[in-house]
Amino acid sequence: MKKFTILMSLFCFTIISGQAFAGLGNQNIFNPMEFTGTEAQKTKVIEGIQRNVHNTYCVGMNMCSASTLRMMENAEIEDFKYLVPIRGFNDASKNIFNRVVQTYCVDIDMCSYGTIKMMYDSEIEASKQTLTF
Repeated sequence: MKKFTILMSLFCFTIISGQAFAGLGNQNIFNPMEFTGTEAQKTKVIEGIQRNVHNTYCVGMNMCSASTLRMMENAEIEDFKYLVPIRGFNDASKNIFNRVVQTYCVDIDMCSYGTIKMMYDSEIEASKQTLTF
């Protein structure tokens, strides 16, 4: 539980600080919708996560401990894996994913797999809701 609290605190700080990763729109992280599982792609995803986590936590925030880096790298790879199956979902889900990527990876450059996952889930949930009295 303590690890989760620390992880969420770091994640929220990343979003608020504006020091998040360069975006999919800039091709600095691998698009999960294009992932087919080749060894070359796995290597590219891991290298991208390591580079972006290092840039965010060592350069951007001076929080460069090995435990912080591994925790954030592990969170990012799990979020990436969560996002990969979206390519097989219906068109509405894909459109939501693409809008989230456009917003957070191109328009405002706050792109990480964690941000994409969080906002995708939020948008999916909101799409099922209606305003009632």
